[in-house]
Amino acid sequence: MGRPELEAALRRDPHDEHAWAVFGDLLAAEGDIRGELIALDQRAAASEKPFERSVLEHRAAELAERERRRWLGPLADAGLEITWMRGFAINAVIARHHPSTLAALLELPTAALLRELVLVRPRGLASIAKHLRDRAIETLTLRAPHCDSLEDLAALEQLRELVVDGGSTTGVEALASLPRLERLSLRRCRGEVVGLAAGFTGLRSLELSARADVGELGDGALAPLAHLTELRELSLRDGGWSELDALADLRALEQLDLRSTDISSLAPLAELAALRELDLSGCTDVTDLEPLARLHALERLELGYTRVRRLQPLAGLRRLEVIELAGTSVADLSPLFELPALRKVGVEACEIDDLQPLRARGVTLTGARAPEPSWRELAEGLLRSTKS
Repeated sequence: MGRPELEAALRRDPHDEHAWAVFGDLLAAEGDIRGELIALDQRAAASEKPFERSVLEHRAAELAERERRRWLGPLADAGLEITWMRGFAINAVIARHHPSTLAALLELPTAALLRELVLVRPRGLASIAKHLRDRAIETLTLRAPHCDSLEDLAALEQLRELVVDGGSTTGVEALASLPRLERLSLRRCRGEVVGLAAGFTGLRSLELSARADVGELGDGALAPLAHLTELRELSLRDGGWSELDALADLRALEQLDLRSTDISSLAPLAELAALRELDLSGCTDVTDLEPLARLHALERLELGYTRVRRLQPLAGLRRLEVIELAGTSVADLSPLFELPALRKVGVEACEIDDLQPLRARGVTLTGARAPEPSWRELAEGLLRSTKS
């Protein structure tokens, strides 16, 4: 394998030690100090002697620290935040002069394995997209972008994950053509999400969290999500979403985050049989868990600070491992006593009638007050202390 093939292999799998070994030999033969760094790192990882491993790790750290400015060349003082791996940048945060800094970074040999890029308050997405068009950047994060539309990003066909933190959702429909896009986060964004109805058939994870304008979107605001039937993860947390009807057919969902939303009815979730994790914490209008009774794949359920009082609908969820009840009015935990997988229950600020059956099974009870000692236990303790 030549250098381009090795770099491509390591971008696909940064933990391919065989590819690293071959790459290290190639770099050493070219006189690149990173060949020595790779060799030191691999020897340290393989060593079974703690002292030898510590010495090798120290030598590798010293070498990397000494060479980093040279590896960054003209960008050594550009204020970049770099995540390094064996002398190569795998993640970079650019906070200023985005197009020119990005262009200079991509020209450096040290960026050969760059996979993730974060741009803080970027302007001019068209020029940024032009620089990235033929690069193997798989994850792009835009923090508070100054742009009117996201459509310029439609040229980045290699993208697997896009995070837009703040700004507008205008132009999001253009991203439906991205063939590899699997994860999309539109966090703290404003504007309608109707563009999500344009396709996005390959999407597996979607985040529409921290939306301050949900009340302005009107009824059916989530309707564009109804066709995203291959979604595995969905987060609507920290927003005013109140209607979940559009989620009823998302049968592949495994993780659903609804914390601190305005929902009251869980009926649209009743047929989401693949759901493993559900977060309803802070949903102060939720009272009835009956729609969850047939979610037999459920492993984790967060109910903290809801208005739930009865857990009877959960009695048949035999895969349930963790349930959080902090701040609820639940008093009777008997529906949980026979759940075979249960290992952790959160009961902070709860008035529970009987915790002993769960304690006897070794279930972890977080937030529980220590049981009050009986008079017999107090007397026996006093007697022991007197004898000693």
